[in-house]
Amino acid sequence: HGEWNLEEGGERSLFSLKTGLRHDNIDWQAFETLGSKAVPKECDAVFVAGPLRAFSEPEARLLVDYVRGGGNLLLALDPVIERDEVGATGFEGPLREIGIRLDRDLVLELDKERLLSPNAAEFAITDFGAHETTRPLQNAGKVFTVLARSVTPSGSDPNVESLLRTSPQGFGETAVADVKQGSEPQRGPGDIEGPVSLAVVTQLGKPDSGDKRAGGRVIVVGDS
Repeated sequence: HGEWNLEEGGERSLFSLKTGLRHDNIDWQAFETLGSKAVPKECDAVFVAGPLRAFSEPEARLLVDYVRGGGNLLLALDPVIERDEVGATGFEGPLREIGIRLDRDLVLELDKERLLSPNAAEFAITDFGAHETTRPLQNAGKVFTVLARSVTPSGSDPNVESLLRTSPQGFGETAVADVKQGSEPQRGPGDIEGPVSLAVVTQLGKPDSGDKRAGGRVIVVGDS
């Protein structure tokens, strides 16, 4: 799907990261989801890093079902813009079923103290959730993003938590064609009000299990 890959010297390559993580006894391998009935049994976690093309519904459900069965999944889903629209990823429906809303928008930050450049899509995130994933960042931590979409808890499930947020001045621009270089962004009636969530975490239970901790963890980030 055009994701970041593990090939040495290739375009959008994570080869150096793959090599460095061997010192932590982490081994990365690529596998094809298209036509697969299951995730490889030896896999501890699946990382989908910045796909440029949408997953089919069976592929997306394969990965969400893998989490329901105890696997771990990290989805890093950039807003891929074509014809002035943010394209679908294929994960929208399966994620909605587990309490995560993946919007087709572009997150903009209007707090000038957080901007990395005059471009409102390039900014620092300094507001973090209390989850163990982001707890180490809460004391003066920063995450930098360049082109991100919003990812939001949907519903009232307390197991679905936001990890990263813009300032209250940030918003999710749903009409991407209205974003013009050199002009001040303006909130429209259909835009997502800030503070905007850019990452969500939840832990799923196994089918027919009352124990929420029995399943695996899924983290969805609106930027790779």
